[in-house]
This record gives sequence, C-alpha cells and structure tokens, in this order.
Amino acid sequence: MIIVIGALTIIPLTYMVYISTTSWNLARPWGTTFVGWDNYSYLLKDPDLIQVILVTLYFVIFCVAGQMALGLGIAILLHANVKTISKTRSLFIFPMVLAPIIVGLVWKIFLNPQLGGLAAWLNLLGLPTVSLLGSARGAVTAIIIASIWEWFPFVMLILLGALESFPEEPFEAAHVDGASSTQIFWHITLPLLKPALLLALSFRVIESMKIFPLIFMMTGGGPGKSTSSIDYYAYLNGFVYLDIGYSSALMVIMLILTSVLCFSLFRSLFVSR
Repeated sequence: MIIVIGALTIIPLTYMVYISTTSWNLARPWGTTFVGWDNYSYLLKDPDLIQVILVTLYFVIFCVAGQMALGLGIAILLHANVKTISKTRSLFIFPMVLAPIIVGLVWKIFLNPQLGGLAAWLNLLGLPTVSLLGSARGAVTAIIIASIWEWFPFVMLILLGALESFPEEPFEAAHVDGASSTQIFWHITLPLLKPALLLALSFRVIESMKIFPLIFMMTGGGPGKSTSSIDYYAYLNGFVYLDIGYSSALMVIMLILTSVLCFSLFRSLFVSR
C-alpha cells in the first residue's frame, strides 16, 4: 500500500517537474521541446506573479485567522454547554461536508445583487443593494468570508475534541483559588490547547493555499486579477492560455512555498510537544 501511495505521489510530481522544463503548449503540442529553466526564468519577469503571490498570502492570512478565531470561539461555547453539542454539531459541520465548488456556487447566488439572499435582506431593511463581487475589495472580502464559513467547523472539531480531553483537576483548583473565567482561559485553557491549535493551524494554512474552487466559482479571478491566487493563475496559464509548461512551473513554485510552510508549522508543532 505504501508503495502504491508513493508511486501515485512521486510519479505525477516528477512528471510535473519535467513538464515545467518544456515548451508544451496545447495550441501547438507537436512543437514541444526541452527548454530547461526558461519557464522559471520567465517567472522573474512575469509582471503578474508578485500580485498573485501577495493575493495568495492575503487569503491565507485572513482566511486562516478567521477560521481559527471562529472555530475556537464556537468550540469554547459548545464545551461550556455540553448538552447542546450533540444537537448542534451536525449543524455546524454542514458547510465543511459540501464540495468546495458547491460552497462557491452557494455564496455566488447568495451575493447576487438582483436575486440573492443578501439583496433580499437589504431590501427588507430598506437599504440599497450592493454588488459585492463587482469590486476588488468586495470580491476579496466575499471569498474570505466564504472560506471562513466553509472551514471553521474543521478547527472547531479539533479544538472541541481537545477541550473534552482536558483533566478537570487544574480547572477545579483554579476555581477554588478564586480565578476568574478570563484568567482560567488565558493561563490554563489556552496553554493546554496549544498543540491542538498548532495542528489545526498547520492543516488550515496548507489547505488555504488551495483556494481555487471558491475563486473559480465566485469571481473567476476578477475583477481584473484582484482575486487570482497562484493556483488560479496556474489554471489560467494552463487551460485558458494553453501554456502547460509555464503552468507547471507555477505549480512547482506553489509546491515549494507550501512545503516550506508545512515544514515550519510542523516543526513548531513538534517543538511544542
């Protein structure tokens, strides 16, 4: 099984690296030649590359921050009301079990300025409708909100499991000593949660690098290239501009960035233990 999994990982990865050193273009596939590092050298000249990297990092930072904050808050609220956990857990995890492309479609419909749910609420309140996806700032905000809604349950489940595994003795001793709820949270709960927080953070940072489905369905990378992440930009180059070689080079760079983040986060996780 390990050999099969390794083959399914290593063979496509090796092929992608090879393709990134060729001139393969779907518009003229018969003219493919080996170009060495040409695709990578063009990365340094690509006027859009810095922007898509910054957009990707922006999404990672704000999506993960929102997912962690909301997941932690709801996990603590559910843990404080144990009787409600079984009744509400399935409700909270509903966004996470949807296919990402469906999540993007749901939010695109909801934000439609003519027929969407947001427009209906604004009309009900007597407020003017807004086209959130029509502006760069609004589109970025909408994707971040959709990502938080989709993935905060993942963080919530990890942290809720950790909270339920804590021993009661430190909390009982703190109550006896007259510690407030805030003091207990900062000095007992949060330190005990650190490994679970780092684990959830690691997974969410890695996954937030792959935000393609929401961008593809909600904005198509626009307005302009304001919501184009690295993976969406690679898709554009490969399947719209038909430059498979350059698209593969972009994905290799994304893989390297993700690997560096993985190494840093998992190193922090193991050091904390």
